[in-house]
Amino acid sequence: MKKIGILGGGQLSQLLLKESMESGLNIRAYCQDKNDPAYNIGNLNSIGKLDDPMALQAFIDSVDICSFESEFVDCDKLSELSGAKEKFHPSLENMSRLQDRKSQKELLELYKLPNLPFFHCHYPEWMSRAAEELKNNVVFKARRNSYDGNGTYICKSAKDVESFVQHNKNVIGDFIMEPLFKFKRELAITAYRSSDGTRGVYPLVEWKARDSKCHWVMGPVKSKLLSKLEKRILNFLDRIDYVGVMAFEIFDSSKGFFINELAPRVHNSTHYSLDAMGLNQFLVHAKCLLGDKLPRRLSSHSGGFAMVNLIGSGASSTSLNTHNDSKLYWYAKNQNREGRKLGHINAVSKSPKMALKNALKGASLCQV
Repeated sequence: MKKIGILGGGQLSQLLLKESMESGLNIRAYCQDKNDPAYNIGNLNSIGKLDDPMALQAFIDSVDICSFESEFVDCDKLSELSGAKEKFHPSLENMSRLQDRKSQKELLELYKLPNLPFFHCHYPEWMSRAAEELKNNVVFKARRNSYDGNGTYICKSAKDVESFVQHNKNVIGDFIMEPLFKFKRELAITAYRSSDGTRGVYPLVEWKARDSKCHWVMGPVKSKLLSKLEKRILNFLDRIDYVGVMAFEIFDSSKGFFINELAPRVHNSTHYSLDAMGLNQFLVHAKCLLGDKLPRRLSSHSGGFAMVNLIGSGASSTSLNTHNDSKLYWYAKNQNREGRKLGHINAVSKSPKMALKNALKGASLCQV
């Protein structure tokens, strides 16, 4: 049986290990310390820093296939390790292009996926003039290591733009700029592609943010625009020879769907699949790595489903409860920091709205 290695020890790695091991797969994680949520899942996990080439090499040598918990990795350093280029899925080349918002946007444009126009921030004066042409209603986004609102700066006036540009003038090339876009709601869809070429999609969902972090997800969402978008997404995965699960965050507007950003990994917006689907995203990702054949479409076995994140408040103690109409997933992190994702609640019901009502009720019984 092939051995799968996951780079990272957070809650996504924890769930990848749990779901894969329950299906009899041989999987282990590279954690940074013993407090990582994934470390105590199984007994074959490794400890090491992400910038430690000797520890990374030993981990890569111990497995047949490697994948990522997140895109926050140094692909250049990984590519220097023996066997890394052959073992990683998604490939190091794909991860390198997708972890940078600039090259990510360029890929979306190249393969004709609907997305917003953008400007690479070459130098401060040029960015100020470009923002002025957009009436200073713009969003600056860090090209790398931005997530849950981090690295995103909204400007609604010339003063806002000038303040941002001046404060970041020495690193302005680390950002892209987009117009501030009006949308009706935010959607998401997760697609997958196995190394044998089999690919498919999960249902379209709606999600809502609170304090720039995902608060809840519900679905399935129906739309006349969905079929065309799915075809383009699957063509995109084929053209770049992507292997694994990928999430697409989408703006739903009066002008149609626009992809805001994508995540080359398992994603928070598809945690509902643990209870609503026959194959959850974590097991599907592992099967993609192994080259297993997968269905072209994964349908929910209920009329509706929902997920609510449990976000830390920094409290010194927690109180966890739930009810029969929802299910709690607790990540057992060692610190309750304000804004940190500590767990989530899933619910399935006869409709998306009823499922969301039950998931919110379950979340309300937890004090975190």
